[in-house]
Amino acid sequence: MTTSTVQILPDDVINRIAAGEVVDRPASVVKELVENSLDAKASNIEVHIGGGGLDEIRVLDNGSGMPPSDASRALLRHATSKIRNDTELQRIQSLGFRGEALPSIASVSDFELLTGQGPDVPGSQVMLESKEVVQREAPPRDGTLVIVRNLFSNVPARRKFLKAPRTEFGHILEVVRRASLARPDVSFLLTHDNRTMLKARCTDDLRARARSVFGSGLSKRMFEVRSTEGVPCFGLLSPPSDATASTKKLHILINGRPIRDPAIIAAVRQAYGPLLERGKTPAGILVFDLDPLTIDVNVHPAKTEIRFSDPSTLYRTVLHTVRSAVGTSPWLSFESNATAHPVAVTSPTNPTELPAPSSTTRSTEPARKALELEHHSGLRYLGQTAKSFLVCDDGTRLVIIDQQAAHERILQLQIRSLHGEGKLEQQALLFPESIRVDSRQYQLVSTVQADLISLGFDVEPAAPGILFVRAVPQLLRRAELADLFPELLNILSQTTDQRASHNEDVYALLARHGCLKRGEIVGAELARELLSGLDSSPSDRSVSVMAVLGYTELDRLFARD
Repeated sequence: MTTSTVQILPDDVINRIAAGEVVDRPASVVKELVENSLDAKASNIEVHIGGGGLDEIRVLDNGSGMPPSDASRALLRHATSKIRNDTELQRIQSLGFRGEALPSIASVSDFELLTGQGPDVPGSQVMLESKEVVQREAPPRDGTLVIVRNLFSNVPARRKFLKAPRTEFGHILEVVRRASLARPDVSFLLTHDNRTMLKARCTDDLRARARSVFGSGLSKRMFEVRSTEGVPCFGLLSPPSDATASTKKLHILINGRPIRDPAIIAAVRQAYGPLLERGKTPAGILVFDLDPLTIDVNVHPAKTEIRFSDPSTLYRTVLHTVRSAVGTSPWLSFESNATAHPVAVTSPTNPTELPAPSSTTRSTEPARKALELEHHSGLRYLGQTAKSFLVCDDGTRLVIIDQQAAHERILQLQIRSLHGEGKLEQQALLFPESIRVDSRQYQLVSTVQADLISLGFDVEPAAPGILFVRAVPQLLRRAELADLFPELLNILSQTTDQRASHNEDVYALLARHGCLKRGEIVGAELARELLSGLDSSPSDRSVSVMAVLGYTELDRLFARD
């Protein structure tokens, strides 16, 4: 007779295995306990830490507490008050729901729970002694206090992988910061070794809560974002100058739940465009209010990830909302140093006609003509004005460049050259974009597919009247595809003979849609790239790119001899 090798594990081992999934460091304990407090409708939460959480963690709240009958079940696995059936699992609105946190924490620590429901009802004390749940009557209290001591003392293999107390507390601080941003209507207090490290009073003002987390300076510089269509979204984001190499300062909150989502972070970065230094992420808060049926929070043991039923709409909303807010934010990028300062120039109605006495016309026109032949990269960039014009000088003249016209000229030349050599690089979109077209244009796509591919597009029919764009030419990252495609398909629909003489129409169209627009902020680095690009772009006399004004003319304008 053979001995069975498949055994059912005892409960204490099961709990420790679960603890390995749910509790990997002191910050995990704090996260689970704070979430329990929030689910209990607490309006005040205190977190007191000793020795980085290795020695002691105390979480105190004024929530609903538990009656004795519920307290006795608190340390049983899969015992929860959050959900009761599979239907409720599909519409989770609480932060916790599995009933694993407390038994998991208790299995790897010296655990004590004190809870009550008011001064007139006896409280309860629940502990784990010799692997058995022990409950005693305790003095009445409002809310719950959970005390966790000597974390992982009975699991030395786990404890030896923990970092120094200061490092572990840093992770705890991050957890409490995220929770306080998610719930500004709740007061939070965090102490470490009896020192107050975070204090946030309840408020209905997101910026006030941001001040408690980011400090008054950074929170004051943040600008508001709010979606007007798509997914409900609002928040605060920092200027690009405050971006850091870490993503930890960008807090994403879905239905009050702090999560980490690389795709949302990527969409935010993409929305900042060239203003954001490569590898940097802005600080801020993005708050989403989604139908619970459209998300699945039961995909990660720590519940820090979410699966979305319609991720494309969510990410497009982030991209368009943040991009719009960045374009209208009150800050501008200027190069600032000892020899070059931001300048304010009143832009005339026609940027090619600067106000000047008629007697100066002869001297101004030759200057403009000469400038077209000189090296634009040698100009000294001073700054941007009206979010539309680059202000420069060459030592003798003030030079104002229309950023849209300049970039359009450069882009058209680049597209012509690269397309002719078959070297237009393609860039896959993070999320495919759906484009609506009429029935004729929809039928055209299969006919002109080769042309689209040669131009760097990856397009396929998705449904009648709808196209999926999966990739675009790298040079056209800025283009609004919904506006571009109907025009592009109309040009490509011409016969081969006709189209041979209209390639320039295609290049001009792509450049017009892909270039910088007036109203976009241009940083110093991008401005210099534009100036350098003008050096290799032949002048198109039909399009005015710049206006110049000699300093002698400025003297005359101000009646100086």
